[in-house]
Amino acid sequence: MSGQIIGEIREAVTAGPYQHLTTVERFVLVVLAENARDNDRTSRNLTARQIGESTGLAIGTARNALTRLARSGAIEPLLDPSLGGLQEYRIADLKGHPPVRGSTPTKGHPSRRGRVTPQ
Repeated sequence: MSGQIIGEIREAVTAGPYQHLTTVERFVLVVLAENARDNDRTSRNLTARQIGESTGLAIGTARNALTRLARSGAIEPLLDPSLGGLQEYRIADLKGHPPVRGSTPTKGHPSRRGRVTPQ
């Protein structure tokens, strides 16, 4: 488990460039960080199914969160997911680095209370 990476995540999602991440995306990112090695920031041997089972998320929800995290630049998949099986992810250095250009926050719609909620 990498406490250093988890600390970076906390800073990046509260006051940093990754504030737009949804609660699910943050949760999945922390799960990846718990499994990551400090020296190369690589989280190995995880599938969307395993993430779903360990968090209580549906497999599709975990898979979608991984896709959005990759698009935002927070993680980098290291193996081709179409091959199936286990996957490796490298967690980006989140300190002060903006999200990948072209990534956009999750669009939402106003709730009854006037807050924006994800669609």
